[in-house]
Amino acid sequence: MAVDVPVMPDDDLSELIPYDQPVRFVTDTEGVTVDRAPDPEPYRTPPMNPERKAEWVADLRSGKYTQGKNTLRDADDHFCCLGVACDRAVKNNVIPEPNQHCDGEWVYLSHETAHLPDAVKDWMGLADWDPMVTIDGVTAPLSHHNDYGRTFAQIADAIEAQL
Repeated sequence: MAVDVPVMPDDDLSELIPYDQPVRFVTDTEGVTVDRAPDPEPYRTPPMNPERKAEWVADLRSGKYTQGKNTLRDADDHFCCLGVACDRAVKNNVIPEPNQHCDGEWVYLSHETAHLPDAVKDWMGLADWDPMVTIDGVTAPLSHHNDYGRTFAQIADAIEAQL
């Protein structure tokens, strides 16, 4: 079912469309076409490597990591949930130790500060460098959940159940 929503280029569409609904935007000079029809089968990612998942979930629940936001690992050694996965990959010699940037932020593989490097994504058996999960009815990438107040325990539960 397609619904035409007349909007101006600067309009905020966030209140028009529920966040957890699949949406397709097609823009033209007349406005935006929004397709709200649910997929016949829900999108499912292939399951991740079970051993890596168990290690990651255990690390998130261990209390060894202080949770941070907006970067994999900050200058004060606070980690995003994805940064915890990167640290596990470093310990398993999948990727080298990160380098500390001049602003204190840690950089993995010369460039990555916000999402899983491909080498880590592939090693963990993930389909995406920032997998989507649903927590309390909100479907979003792990980094979003991490940066907007979900605890490592909540994120670990979601990873365990959904990835």
